[in-house]
Amino acid sequence: MHNTQAAGGYPHENHHDAHTFSIGEDVRRTDQLLIKNLKTNKVLQIAQEIGQRPVLSFGNSSGDTSMHNYVIGNNPYRSAAFMLVADDNVRDYGDPEKAAGLKEKWEAAGYQVISMANDWKTIYGEDVVKTGEFHWLEELAEDRIPSDAEQAEQTQEDIQYVMYLGTNDKGTNKPVFTQEEAKEKAREILIRHFGGYTLQEANGGWVDDDGTVYQEYTLVIYLSDTTEEAVHAAADELIQVFNQSSVLIQAMPTRTEFYLGN
Repeated sequence: MHNTQAAGGYPHENHHDAHTFSIGEDVRRTDQLLIKNLKTNKVLQIAQEIGQRPVLSFGNSSGDTSMHNYVIGNNPYRSAAFMLVADDNVRDYGDPEKAAGLKEKWEAAGYQVISMANDWKTIYGEDVVKTGEFHWLEELAEDRIPSDAEQAEQTQEDIQYVMYLGTNDKGTNKPVFTQEEAKEKAREILIRHFGGYTLQEANGGWVDDDGTVYQEYTLVIYLSDTTEEAVHAAADELIQVFNQSSVLIQAMPTRTEFYLGN
């Protein structure tokens, strides 16, 4: 029986290959975000900065749903998530039709939905008058439906790497760690090398030349959106920590699709 566990965030959000800082290098500020504070990355940042699960969250787009789910899911304390819908097209540039669909979806998810049209007495103030039209920057809109061309770009050929990590010492054939310790050690290494991964537990076995049958607790690691160099760097560390002769790595072409729903 396999127990699938994922940690470290969604693998296509905040991916940075591990890098060893060398003498002579420098740190420079650029216009690139170190972390795109969106979706699962919001959860990781909250956990890092606060250190505990919040009881209230507030958002206004699908980029906030991961944060909401983190707050209201399995929370030992009374909690609530609030989501604002831009449904006022008189005082603001909202889209009532789109907002109605989002309201239904977000209420079903357990969020408290706030309507700008019905719940806000004031938006910009009495002296502010709406003029002209506003066109959202389509590339930044979270809840729009992608074009056919964009969906085609989001469906691409990728390489999935699968590592099979044994946990018996190469010399003694005895487990190096307990199963829980093995998983934790592997997680610590993987999260330093990859933006995300999937970890499965398995049991391997083989027969030695003298007929002795061996059983071995094995960790199966699935990696996408990465490079062979990064996989080998992580494997080098795993081999050393778990005292292995080698790690089996499979590289398989796969078709990746970021499915956004109907």
